[in-house]
Amino acid sequence: MIDIQSYNQYDELLNNEDYFIVYTTAPGCSVCHADYPRVNQLAKEHQFPVYHVDISRIPMLTGQLNLFSSPTVLIYLKGKEYHRQVRIIDFEELAYRLAEIKEHYEVK
Repeated sequence: MIDIQSYNQYDELLNNEDYFIVYTTAPGCSVCHADYPRVNQLAKEHQFPVYHVDISRIPMLTGQLNLFSSPTVLIYLKGKEYHRQVRIIDFEELAYRLAEIKEHYEVK
């Protein structure tokens, strides 16, 4: 998982990556740390780049993406948000969405 350090870095991802996952965490969030390995493993299994955002470090991004709770998993496809899960991550649904993108969309 690669840390996103700035809003500009996030914006570059939107413009340059066909698909990717953003996983957000907050300081002191035990669920965030517990879910991290599972999100990372699903990303590897489906060959998705995955990026991490600590919502306390980039307030502008937090506001722009309406990130009011953590963990949040965001899947992006061709510059648009495709799927979002907040707080309680449904890993079966997440795996389904990742497989769906690989199966039905032309991505690099």
